[in-house]
Amino acid sequence: MSCVEAASFAVISDLHLGRAGASTACAVPAHELVGFLRALLDSHALLVANGDIYDLERGTVPFAFARELITVRRDNAAVAAALDHPRVVSTVGNHDEHLARHGVARSLDVVTPAGVFRCEHGHRFNPWIKRNAAFTSAVTWASGRVSGRALKPLWAALRSGERALSGPNSVSRIEARALASIREDPRYVGIVIGHTHQAQLLHAHDRVLVNPGDCMHEPRYVSVNPSAGCIEFGVFREGALTPVAQHDL
Repeated sequence: MSCVEAASFAVISDLHLGRAGASTACAVPAHELVGFLRALLDSHALLVANGDIYDLERGTVPFAFARELITVRRDNAAVAAALDHPRVVSTVGNHDEHLARHGVARSLDVVTPAGVFRCEHGHRFNPWIKRNAAFTSAVTWASGRVSGRALKPLWAALRSGERALSGPNSVSRIEARALASIREDPRYVGIVIGHTHQAQLLHAHDRVLVNPGDCMHEPRYVSVNPSAGCIEFGVFREGALTPVAQHDL
């Protein structure tokens, strides 16, 4: 776990930067993502890239994460350079777990004047079937290989099987487990996750859970400002950060 201090901070998650032209990779143009990242850095002292920034499980060979990282960073060179900014702090997700070997933290504690916010991707709160990293990586790779038009029915069957094994309400259970993980520690006022691809704000037991949602089709972010007592959800549209909702902490 890493730790940083910040009066306020922004969080993004789930860009899923992949190979050029991959159907499962981020669909936002590179120039728009670079503008998005620069705008967040211009308006925040700290930007947390909260996991699954790179999609390293869709290469031509399963488990070849190191080789895939080189390919994906090459195919997304401008965005990768923007993410390498010293005020961007990353955590690993289930699709870029390999980054832990490069010193990327599994979680990050952001110490604010109002208390500590834990930032982590959220995949450790998965249903039991998805907690085996090797198994889920193999399934992800296989589903990616069959997601093309000709094999779309097989891909749909794999996704249906995954949902059936995960059980109903898997997203709400992930959120409940994430909140429970900080409930007993008085230092924490909140936890920021990604993983589910769904923007969310929940309050329980005097703690808050925040999820900015994914960035695969539209750049989305959350801005956490404990000093002002608010959390802002927003998107990047027409070259500018655009707030869409604001909530009290």
